[in-house]
Amino acid sequence: MGLVITILMVIAAWITSLFPGGIMIAPAVFAFGLVAFGFLGMGPITIAVDSYGPVTDNAQSVFELSTIETLPGIEEEISRDFGFRPSFARAKDYLEANDGAGNTFKATAKPVLIGTAVVGATTMIFSIIMLLTSGLTVDMDKLSILHPQFLLGLVMGGAMIYWFTGASMQAVQAQHPPRFRRRKSVG
Repeated sequence: MGLVITILMVIAAWITSLFPGGIMIAPAVFAFGLVAFGFLGMGPITIAVDSYGPVTDNAQSVFELSTIETLPGIEEEISRDFGFRPSFARAKDYLEANDGAGNTFKATAKPVLIGTAVVGATTMIFSIIMLLTSGLTVDMDKLSILHPQFLLGLVMGGAMIYWFTGASMQAVQAQHPPRFRRRKSVG
């Protein structure tokens, strides 16, 4: 996935090399910003795909922890109340298959979310550099961590990665609460 993001950035930079000179100061940075914006447009879908894993994991956990199949007369009760005969073995197989699919979805969504943050942060940091130096023409001394605006830009750009990662983790945690732990009895 990281290679795909890199290839997209290379293609975007190549397209900007076709522009006539003098249109903009750093066309590649603009192109990288467009790539990041494109990934951000996919954000809701990526987060939804990322959240599918905990939902399927919770469904499997609820089924296993309920031990419904051990309740006496439960098959007859379900058949009477809901009009179908349950197959607990088949349900367990379906839940395990869905849990595997959910883990695969999580594994494919994380690189897109993190890659989006990295591309966006890189573009943001370079934009701050361009702003502080009027397009790399003056005030080059401002490109120092001793200059407050430059340091703030680096911190904001670097924090963007963690903000995206944290938002993605919160979306997953909201649907995947911590498991119940038994307390040891004292006495």
